Amino acid sequence: MALRAVIEHGRQRGHDIGVFARRTGKLSRLFPPRLESLPPADVYFLADLFNCPEEGLALDRSLLERIVARSPYIHFDNAYVDVCQRPAFPCSGDRVRCPDACTLERARWLYAGSLACVFVSPLHYRVVSGILGQGIIRNPIIARPFVDTSLFFDRHEPRDIDCLYVGMIAKYKGYENLRRLFSGQNILLIGKNITGEKLIGKHIPYVPQSELPAYYNRAKNFVHLPEWIEPQGRTVVEAALCGCNLITNENVGATSFDFDISNPQIIADAPDHLWRDIEACLGVATTRPNLAAI
Repeated sequence: MALRAVIEHGRQRGHDIGVFARRTGKLSRLFPPRLESLPPADVYFLADLFNCPEEGLALDRSLLERIVARSPYIHFDNAYVDVCQRPAFPCSGDRVRCPDACTLERARWLYAGSLACVFVSPLHYRVVSGILGQGIIRNPIIARPFVDTSLFFDRHEPRDIDCLYVGMIAKYKGYENLRRLFSGQNILLIGKNITGEKLIGKHIPYVPQSELPAYYNRAKNFVHLPEWIEPQGRTVVEAALCGCNLITNENVGATSFDFDISNPQIIADAPDHLWRDIEACLGVATTRPNLAAI
């Protein structure tokens, strides 16, 4: 969702953006490789290159080396997949207790060569820079949350849900903290349950994105207490915009910004704010189109 917003608003600002992807691993039968040679581009965007490591879905090293060697590129870091080979982030950036060594050599090579690196919260940037070491990341850009403020806003309606959680329901997402603190209370959990156990409160496995604002506007408190350090936590921003009181902890990137995430004016400007930072880094006028391959 975040990358889609970047692409759409970049095109609106006059940039010619082509999108390219390569899938490998056991899903290759459904998604055959499509990028065998580098398309021409003034600048490349590289986003979440090693996503879904358990599925083997990643850009291969030889292709990545050609991109890094050939042209300026900007790295968009939407999660921790490019510094950690596990699907979650169990060590939260603490290399001493990491059960599966982070791919530091690959990551430092990728981040150090980038013209700029985009992160989705100040906390996200601090964690990744702490993993890689000082001096590796140059020109960090902190993106504001990409949330549709025309959909997520406070309707000033009666609130009959004491506590609400939205997202994947798992231990690392903070379910045990929810169970410990809110068992027996009026709590609603929305999202896929991967705990393997019966949940506390009421549970709705899936709600379309367009229908979530109705639930946020019924909730007095929005609870998110993850055990791992989340890059951002989009649902926290959605809930804040809808007028919920936030119950979070220090592991939520969304609460590390130095502005009020419930302010719709600040959030609505997020995509253009990011592109202004990118264009300033590139040194191009906002009306001059350039090609970016992602």
